Amino acid sequence: MKNIIFLFFAVLFSGASYAALEQNQMTMTTGKDKVSIGLRGSGMAIIDWGNGTVNETITLSPSEISIVRYTYDNANVQNITIFGVSITYLDCSRNQLTALNVSKNPALIELLCSNNWLTDLDVSNNTALTILRCFSNRLTSLDIRNNTELTVLRCHSNQLTKLDVSRNTQLKILWCHSNQLTNLDVNNNPALTDLMVCYNQLTSLDVSNNLALIDLWARSNQLISLEVSRNAALTRLYCYSNQLTSLGVSNSPELTHLVCFNNRISVLDLRYNAALTTLYCNHNMLTGLDVSGNPAMRLLFCYNNQLTELNVSKNTLLMRLDTQSNQLSSAALNALFESLSSPSGRIHIYNNPGTDSCDPGVANDNSWTVDTTFLPFVPF
Repeated sequence: MKNIIFLFFAVLFSGASYAALEQNQMTMTTGKDKVSIGLRGSGMAIIDWGNGTVNETITLSPSEISIVRYTYDNANVQNITIFGVSITYLDCSRNQLTALNVSKNPALIELLCSNNWLTDLDVSNNTALTILRCFSNRLTSLDIRNNTELTVLRCHSNQLTKLDVSRNTQLKILWCHSNQLTNLDVNNNPALTDLMVCYNQLTSLDVSNNLALIDLWARSNQLISLEVSRNAALTRLYCYSNQLTSLGVSNSPELTHLVCFNNRISVLDLRYNAALTTLYCNHNMLTGLDVSGNPAMRLLFCYNNQLTELNVSKNTLLMRLDTQSNQLSSAALNALFESLSSPSGRIHIYNNPGTDSCDPGVANDNSWTVDTTFLPFVPF
């Protein structure tokens, strides 16, 4: 049967020999009854659905993705084979794949195989790969040392305990969150603009060589320090739920979002972050907070600290302010109300020493609503 199929392939593929067809194939195993595959490239591609009766022929386009769907009569395990000399893009996501072999397709540039049941993935022969999205599988290891052209790697939500990206110098986007990493070295990735390492077991992270970094997501690790003094392009920093005792962002003037709650930070210098619009610094150990250098601030959550005073007179765009569970006296709260300078907003003052004795009317006169009720902490 296979010989007949290959002879049929040879007729359909102009200029492609039988040997070329044999050498340029990808295989996958699924138990799903409805399968969807996306392909892009040039020339022809043929899909053998593995049930011995149906083969699908597709004319590929280098600019458009061809989506091919197939429904089996039952949900038995099927081995699918895709033949094509110039397939550069494969999307086989969400097909309950238990196995995927792309080693015989060196032309592959983009591989999307996320949301499957893969425990192993070999891309060592796919040296042209620039985009690899293999997230939400069951991978325990991933070797990308030969994939030096990679610019995008999304391998999050697996079971990786280590990840070597030292040879992937072109990487711009690296999402490796929700794994079991205890160490990650990104010193050889100067092109990185987007790094997401949340929900791992990292105790340290060095991004001093990642000068192009714009977004850094490092929440829910075990970080005791995070040095971002050389990251002038940083725009969004999410480092909450760690063990940080200090955080310096003075050299990041483009920073708009700083979310550093649930740490042990006692001092936060924001004088040089004029672009900052959103600050979550709640659940720390702050005794003072100066936001006079943040005229763009719209959201300020500084509750569950040890603040004794706060002035927001320079924050003329502020819409939401949460100061509950600090050490603000009635005089400090009244002074805070007086400093409210934006047209309107909402302020939470629950569980401060002066909550019951302050004068909310001062804030009301500034078109602000004063909320004295408990606001539960809702993590991101």
